[in-house]
Parts: sequence; structure tokens; C-alpha cells
Amino acid sequence: LESIGVAFGSDVNAHTGFDATVYELRVPTDSLDTVRTGLEVLADWAGGMLLDGAEIDKERKVIVEEWRSSRGAAARLRDQQLPILLHGARYAQRLPIGQLAVIDTFAHDQLRAFHRAWYRPELMAVIAVGDCDRAWLEEQIRAVFGALPAAADPRPRPAFPVPEHRETLFAITTDPEATATRVTVYVKSPAPDQSTVGAYRRQLAGLLYERMVNQRLYELSMLAEPPFLSAASGTSLLVATAQAQVLSCQVAEGK
Repeated sequence: LESIGVAFGSDVNAHTGFDATVYELRVPTDSLDTVRTGLEVLADWAGGMLLDGAEIDKERKVIVEEWRSSRGAAARLRDQQLPILLHGARYAQRLPIGQLAVIDTFAHDQLRAFHRAWYRPELMAVIAVGDCDRAWLEEQIRAVFGALPAAADPRPRPAFPVPEHRETLFAITTDPEATATRVTVYVKSPAPDQSTVGAYRRQLAGLLYERMVNQRLYELSMLAEPPFLSAASGTSLLVATAQAQVLSCQVAEGK
């Protein structure tokens, strides 16, 4: 990868959320051979993992260190808020990074079984963006990824809803290292379908609404004695099954 101008960190990365693991690779497009190499690397990540025991044990330490480095005020506040925001949902039980007791002790075969069950072609998508001929790129993706074998006995992927609740739930969270006071309201609803022209139109209408509201909130913040320091409105996809209309403002201490 380095031989074709790819730098680790900025060009090679990955992240895991509640519902997906994303591997990202940025390669120069001035050579078709380089683009093809990039696709082959992605396909190797998709279907060629060795999952060697010694390497798994090395990675345990990497995950633990990643967990430790993220334990700031924002993470501690989030830990207090998520059980309220995702009340009653499977998602509220733990974060994607997992629990330290499990990371330290799971058997190698447990991880391999999880990988076989969920990291399979039927649950994958390839997104390619760049200065390439579309037909050629699609042909290459089909050739490189088409060789990945489908699961012989695929497990159905369950969907985990965020249950509705009649009462308004709230969390008052504090931390000695927090640098701002913020009030946020989440109005939750099921995640909308995004597969039709009508769904796209509704999304555009929502974006227009948010731009207008945010412009008005900005104008209020410019008053001589504004009711808040800053404020914003927006729609956020919480998890695969739920979204929220979010209204948030940063306020002066004691106000």
C-alpha cells in the first residue's frame, strides 16, 4: 500500500458503529492498476481474514488502549445518557467497542464464529467514489468481489427496535471535566425508508426546514442578550431502526 502512495491513518482506516463496520481505503486514481490493487485489498479484508490466534491476542491490547484513550468527559456523559436515549433497546446494553471483561477473555473460536456469521457477502456493500470510468469500475468490483463465497447456512440478521414510551424520559448528567452546559431535546421516531424518490423528496424538505430553523436560531444568538450561547436543530440517525429530531442549545452557566 505504501508503495502506491497510500499512508496508514489518513488513507487506510476503519470504524465500527452499532450497526456496521466500515473499512476505508483511499488510493490514487492516476493508474488503473493501483485502483485494481485497492479493490483487491478491500476484497481480502472482506473474505481473506486469517484470524490467527496470536494476532487476535495482540489486538486485544489495541482495543483496550483505544477504550482507555476515549474515556474523557464526553464518554462519561454519553454513558449516562445512552440508557435514557435508547431506553428499552438492545443497543443500550453496551457500546460497539464491547466490555473489557469480554475483550480480555473471549476464546479465539468465539470470534471466528462471530466473523463467519456476520461478516459475509450478503451483508456487505461496496461504495466507490472517484475519478474513474464508471463501467470499468463496476466491472472490476464484480470481478474482484464476485469470487467471495456466500454463506452456506446464513443466519437471518435481526433488527432491534428502540421501543416507544408514553412518558418523557430525561437525564441530568454532570462531569467535573465538562467544558459547557447544554440542553438537548430528542424526539424519537422509527428510521424512515430511504429507497424511493418520495423518501428522497421528504429528506430534502426536512433539510430545508432545518436550514430555516437554524438560521432563525443563529439570528437569536446575535441579540444583545441572547437566550442561549448557540443552538441548532437537526435530524440524527441514532441506530439502524430509529432516528431523532434533535434540538440542542449551549447555555451560560446557571442559566
